[in-house]
Amino acid sequence: MEADKAAMHESSSDEGGIADDMLFAACKKVKGKITIIKQRSNMKKRLSAKSRIRTLDEMADGLKEKGINVNEESMATRVQNRRTIGDLEDSAHLRAKDVLGLSDSSDDEEDVDDDEVLKIEEGEKRGRKGRDDEKKGRKLLGKRRRDSSD
Repeated sequence: MEADKAAMHESSSDEGGIADDMLFAACKKVKGKITIIKQRSNMKKRLSAKSRIRTLDEMADGLKEKGINVNEESMATRVQNRRTIGDLEDSAHLRAKDVLGLSDSSDDEEDVDDDEVLKIEEGEKRGRKGRDDEKKGRKLLGKRRRDSSD
C-alpha cells in the first residue's frame, strides 16, 4: 500500500511532465514580472507634471496663509509670460524692419502710381496698342445697339 501511495503521490506531482517544484518556480517568476510591471506603471504615473499655473492673487493668498509676508509689487515683476515661436518671429521681423528703415504699414504696395503715359508706351511695346478701341468699334453678333436710331 505504501508503494501505491508513493506512486500516486509521484503521479499527481508529475502531471504532464511538469513537477510541482517547476510549477512553483514558474509562478514565482510570473509574480515577479507582474510586480515589476506594476512598479513601472506607478513610476510613470508620478512622472506626469500637474499644471501649477496660478494667478498672482492666488499665489499671494497661498503664501499669506502659510504666514509669509508677500510684497505683491515685487512679485508682479517676476511673473513671466510665455512667448510662442510666432511671437518671437514677429518681433524679430519688426526689429529687422526698424533696422532697414521700412515702415510697418501694409499699404506699401498700394503706393504705386498709375502713370497713363507709361502704360501706353508699354502697351505699344507689347503689341497691345488700341485693343480697347477695337473692342468698342466691333459689331456684336446677336445683340442690338442701344444708340442705333435706324
